Amino acid sequence: MREEIQVLLEEIEELEMALSKSDNNTVSVVLQEAIDKRRNEIGELKPNGYVMADVVLKDGTELKRCLVFTVTDRMGSQAVTELDEAREIFEKDKEVYLQQEHEGGNFAGDIGVHEIATYNLEYEYGVTE
Repeated sequence: MREEIQVLLEEIEELEMALSKSDNNTVSVVLQEAIDKRRNEIGELKPNGYVMADVVLKDGTELKRCLVFTVTDRMGSQAVTELDEAREIFEKDKEVYLQQEHEGGNFAGDIGVHEIATYNLEYEYGVTE
């Protein structure tokens, strides 16, 4: 799912570049419609938003409302959008990359899963499974 979203975002970027260079009104309208279509597709792929993690480390540090990534994700990768995928990262990977939302703190970095005492996962828009 994240790969599909990434592809759509790259397409949007290319379409926006073409739109900025367009000097034809008809072409601009068609490009904008294509951009809007892809944005809608992204919305359909992640109807509940991103997965957010509240993590308590074994040393007592609390990290609230963190976006979840694998440590192998590259810069610009989309955060995890499925609870099952996030659970799998916490359970099977040796490390997880967490990026805290600005309002909840400013942590961003790799955490060894062995350092985690507890974690709770929910969707960005408050939906849980």
